[in-house]
Amino acid sequence: MSGKVTKVDLLNQLQSYSQYQNMSKHYIDKALKAKYNLKTIKNVDYAREIESLKQPMIVSQLQDDPVREILLHADIDTIKRYCSTHKKAQLLCQDKGFWREKYRIHNFYFPVILDDEQTYMKLFDFMSDEIKNVKIILKINDIEKNRQYNKTKGIIVVRIEDMLADNLDDLLSSHFQRDKDGDMMFNDMVFTLTDKGYHVKLTNIKNVSIDVGYKTIQDVEKLFTYAIMLTGIVDDDLNIIFNSMDDDAFDEDDIREYYRETKKIIRASLRRGLWEGILNK
Repeated sequence: MSGKVTKVDLLNQLQSYSQYQNMSKHYIDKALKAKYNLKTIKNVDYAREIESLKQPMIVSQLQDDPVREILLHADIDTIKRYCSTHKKAQLLCQDKGFWREKYRIHNFYFPVILDDEQTYMKLFDFMSDEIKNVKIILKINDIEKNRQYNKTKGIIVVRIEDMLADNLDDLLSSHFQRDKDGDMMFNDMVFTLTDKGYHVKLTNIKNVSIDVGYKTIQDVEKLFTYAIMLTGIVDDDLNIIFNSMDDDAFDEDDIREYYRETKKIIRASLRRGLWEGILNK
């Protein structure tokens, strides 16, 4: 029996580490190319990364740090200040386990793969802001869907074409078909409010639709918050902006320029009023 270590063996070993857990070969190769400035990945490169992951860690020390528990429940500005104080603070703030737990506590999705130049701290900071808009959007959608006049279909469409395939699979605990380059094949995540709650599906420009099923409001907030931060493009079934009062389309003087049809103008104007009312409470 041969004792030769195969590429599959090496990949399996890498995937046993939290850093590469649930990552496909496509994204492992992409991560290693960026880390080591490589054009192609060979078995020796997988082996080198495995050896680096075997190096002694001070995670146990970080987990025993009483400050860790405080920071798990602290706001992002407090964490930023702490991270700039000394080397041990920097180690804690770079600890993947710390951020995984903090994301869980705040009901944020913890991505398998980070985009280039992204960090868990930056992403957490961004999602902390986005969750505020998400909660307002969901509240407005409920009002619009259930009011007596000018009812809507309760549909929110979020663009997700920049989402990485491994993250989509992990986010929805599934394995979706990919294109020839290994990338995911969907453009939108669609949330529809029904009498049973929120129903979620994935769609693309070829009108392919995948039913993801009904989700709890906590799951919807988690999915929505991660999805919205990718492109920031959110609208409804009439293609009316549905992401933030900061958008130019909500400017009081510009609504008629953006939406020429009466039905759209009415919906956008009512939505602006709802948004202002919620912000002023």
